[in-house]
Amino acid sequence: MSLQKQLDLFNQRLDSKNLKIKQKNKYFDLSEKWSKLPFLSIDAETTGLNKYKDKIIELAFVHFEKGKKISEKTFLFNANQRLKPFITKITGITDELLRKKPVFESCVNELLYAISNVAFVVAYNASFDRGFLVMELNRIGVKLPNLLWIDPLVFVRHIDKYKKGKKLIDATKRRGIYLKKAHRALSDTIAVGLLLYSLEIKICAVTLNELNKEQQKLKVNQKKEYKKYKTRNIVF
Repeated sequence: MSLQKQLDLFNQRLDSKNLKIKQKNKYFDLSEKWSKLPFLSIDAETTGLNKYKDKIIELAFVHFEKGKKISEKTFLFNANQRLKPFITKITGITDELLRKKPVFESCVNELLYAISNVAFVVAYNASFDRGFLVMELNRIGVKLPNLLWIDPLVFVRHIDKYKKGKKLIDATKRRGIYLKKAHRALSDTIAVGLLLYSLEIKICAVTLNELNKEQQKLKVNQKKEYKKYKTRNIVF
């Protein structure tokens, strides 16, 4: 069965009318508390910042459930692109390290399987990771499964509004979460999952649907605030 056929079958299992998601013959009741639902924390390191031109060189995804890490996977890829110096500087990943690694497609089956066993996906600055995953999958004719993405950064910007530093390393340090190696996919992914759990007490949401609504509301407000900030700082 092709990767796309596997994905089509996965998407057919979505059952929004009953507020349930059926994946791999397992139902997740979305009326349940969001923190009790299984989720997949994802992080990608890339050759650059442009999702249309650059590619993923490291990917990690960690399955969390009921406050615990259940499983983890991490991969390095040969993207057939020379790494920009600043990427090597912040990640420690070199061209030599990637030279004999497989291409991104080698992890797709495991990625799709992992996604099929969770109710939602989590990533810090999720638009970045999701954008790169969409492009990588598009290149091999596969669509990213239609699951909800939750971004802890949105909540950190609100909860820590008057505190300095909104990067993952700042947010985790304030909460006593150990970030073993910043800007390496597995370390970041584990930290993001633990960070989301630590934010639960500050988030006004019980169900996953409420969590998403709160996220969307905060995104709108933050976009308005940023627009006001840019307007105030225009020099005439």
